[in-house]
Amino acid sequence: MTNRILYNWIAVGIISAFAAIAVQAQSKPTREQRMFISSPAGPSSIDELFDNSTVVVDGIIMNERPADYVPPNQDAKEPVIPLRQTSYSIRVAEFFKNYGSGRGSDVVIQMLLPGGRRDRGSFVDDYYDRKLPTPELGQEYILFLRLETSSQGSHYVPAMGFEESLFLVTQDRVVPRGASPVARSFNGVLGTSLKELLRKHGGKL
Repeated sequence: MTNRILYNWIAVGIISAFAAIAVQAQSKPTREQRMFISSPAGPSSIDELFDNSTVVVDGIIMNERPADYVPPNQDAKEPVIPLRQTSYSIRVAEFFKNYGSGRGSDVVIQMLLPGGRRDRGSFVDDYYDRKLPTPELGQEYILFLRLETSSQGSHYVPAMGFEESLFLVTQDRVVPRGASPVARSFNGVLGTSLKELLRKHGGKL
């Protein structure tokens, strides 16, 4: 058995274990915790969104884990309020940009988003902005992401505007999370059609 195969088996086992825990959390009662997320400016065109992305992928949400950021406390009298963030494991079905492009079923990347679910034992808190519903395990997304390095390490984040860079694909229909003219132009489009356009034109649609 090669080290690569062994590594892949171990990685899949770890992801499956975390996914099972997350599924159990999702079956509990949910308490909605509304957030306000100040989103960066969205794209003026799909070309701009593509060009500003490090990677463009079609992927499945496999796992989620809290990745809250606690800022340094400058005043001991003031409570420290963590920034709610969640890291999502994305199993890539296809790269439309970078990693050589093409199929990538054995590749898993990490995406960091604001908000997310927190298991409180008997219930789950769901921190979300109305513009950006919390992703769910098993959902398919076409994602436009850029690589960001911070004190928390390196991870992928939405390329332009949190919700404007995420396109849910359900029953082969595109459901854009953003509300910009660029995002709305793909509402209801066949997922296979958007993927084919990305393959043929490299984002120059």
